[in-house]
Amino acid sequence: MLPGETAPAGSKESSRVTLRHTWSRLDGSHPADRPFPNQHIVQFGWFRTELRAAYHPSSLWEVETVIPFDIKRIRARYELPGGEAFDNPLADLHHRDETLYGVADIQQWVGVKVREVLFPGGELGFAAGVSIPTGRTEGDPYKAGAAGKKHQHIQFGDGTFDPLLRLRYFVTPDWWGLSFSVGGQYPVYANDRGYRGPPTGDASVFFHAEGASWFSVGAGLVGLAQGRAYWGSEPDPNTGYSLAGLRLVPTFRPAEWLQISLSGTYALITRATGGADAFNLQWMAGISFSLIVP
Repeated sequence: MLPGETAPAGSKESSRVTLRHTWSRLDGSHPADRPFPNQHIVQFGWFRTELRAAYHPSSLWEVETVIPFDIKRIRARYELPGGEAFDNPLADLHHRDETLYGVADIQQWVGVKVREVLFPGGELGFAAGVSIPTGRTEGDPYKAGAAGKKHQHIQFGDGTFDPLLRLRYFVTPDWWGLSFSVGGQYPVYANDRGYRGPPTGDASVFFHAEGASWFSVGAGLVGLAQGRAYWGSEPDPNTGYSLAGLRLVPTFRPAEWLQISLSGTYALITRATGGADAFNLQWMAGISFSLIVP
């Protein structure tokens, strides 16, 4: 489960199949100096659909496969330092109006949990996994740009098998509960194009309330961070950011076998790290449908 989501109704050991849709809006505007000083105004819309299948071989263990499909819509224009529109003769080489789509890196997880930790009803979960390089990768866009060649900055995967980790604690004293989660993805080597993807991490703290047997809601704080990707020994200027935001997750259970969750995330603080020209998240919204298998 993602931060803020609640367990399916009924048995917490229920297996499930989930279809999740997420919409994100990011801003990737940054200055440039070719052919002379100008500003690249880049807006990035990201739509992701995930098919998630989770199976419980026992009451304490879970195996989950995540298959993501991305649609990435880029809209770009150029301005001079004074704000005037600029018809950049190099525009087609760099950022273009285009829509890209494809399968991203598949994830395979194995998780285990321990009950009655710290408090009655407290549950500690640990999950480890690996990302499988099924997403499309691109060559070094900075070398291509320096050579005056058309290039692409958007990657659909890292091109490597990356370790995944997540630690989660959940306690429900009564109709309310608290959850804490931290996790991330940590590339450890470069792909055959010389690209090593950025390490990413997230953390959250959530308050959950059960309004009725068919409705619950989670609200809390989330933090996301991305380190630098590298082309060989050179950091990728389009990576490296951190943000803190608010997330609200209402969940509906119209039937014992169906759970519907909405989610909305609004970024309160965003910051590029190390002089990066990273895409900064502005907001994120999502909806998921889970079929519960007893």
